[in-house]
Amino acid sequence: TSVAEQSDSAMDDEARMRLLEELQREEDALIDSFIPSNYEDGWKEETWEKEMEEHPYFAKNPSYTGELPPLMAAMQQLKEDIELNGPNDMAEQCKDDGNNNFKLKMYRRAVTSYTEGLRQKCKSLELNAQLYCNRAAAQLRLKNYGSALADSTIASKLKPNYVKAMTKAALCCWELERYQECIDWCQQLLELDPANAEMAMLKDKAEKALKLAERNKRKAELKERLAARQEAALRSALVERGIELPKPKDEELECSPFDLLTPTHPALQGHRVHQSPTGDGLVWPAVFLYPEVMESDFVQSFDESSTFGEQLELLFGDTISQPEWNASGRYTPSTVSVWFKDHFTGKP
Repeated sequence: TSVAEQSDSAMDDEARMRLLEELQREEDALIDSFIPSNYEDGWKEETWEKEMEEHPYFAKNPSYTGELPPLMAAMQQLKEDIELNGPNDMAEQCKDDGNNNFKLKMYRRAVTSYTEGLRQKCKSLELNAQLYCNRAAAQLRLKNYGSALADSTIASKLKPNYVKAMTKAALCCWELERYQECIDWCQQLLELDPANAEMAMLKDKAEKALKLAERNKRKAELKERLAARQEAALRSALVERGIELPKPKDEELECSPFDLLTPTHPALQGHRVHQSPTGDGLVWPAVFLYPEVMESDFVQSFDESSTFGEQLELLFGDTISQPEWNASGRYTPSTVSVWFKDHFTGKP
């Protein structure tokens, strides 16, 4: 990665952080207008039940006869008036509570409050859109990008051209590497405001990432097709030689039959049987054991067209570069006897 590319990446990240900070300032300004008042003159712990029973709003058996006192009448009206104490008011209260929690950076509690507001199922599309958008903001801070994207998408449907919700959706798509969707959201925002530099930058960044992702996908697909062709050719070559691929002991185990032909010894890992470069033969990994001296040699590529004699010549033909255990030169290509066992038949 060049210095210029690192600089561009840093600038993009900085721009994204500036955008998030700007959204935070706007939300903080909104939340500041909802300053909760302190709860004073509350009921005492030792007498709360009695005071609650005497309160006009909670009284089960009011002692008033005739015309109700003004306070009692107002409380009774409040209990019966759906519009004053209905879903809209409850949803608004939940939104305020969520905003306060958000301001205190208690994002999980904010999510709970906004969710409770949505459960009220109020008829105000504007209020529901705000609840979804605010919950998306909290989920975004928690890095729950999938949930944040779902909420911001719903908010933008309830309230068309909802810039805050659309911006959050674009940011979530970027974090989720859903680059085409990110580009689409950015394009919609730029149609509303062509001077939106942050979204223009994010769109350009997403377009570059999309091209790279598509290129990598094509490479991976090409690699898979090539591997499939090579595997089919190898299978055919093994069948021609009368070699049966071993079956997994666990029938439910999902693995390639070729995995069972892969050596597990560290010296031979990654050296599974494969076709020779010319495609005419097979190349196998092999282990040469010397029981007399408790030593071994690992031949990672033993072409089936070569002989044991040729391999022994490579191992012991050079008398100068011999292993310490064969310093005396006792093991030579002409003195070594080779015994091998068929792995599939078990016969020597």
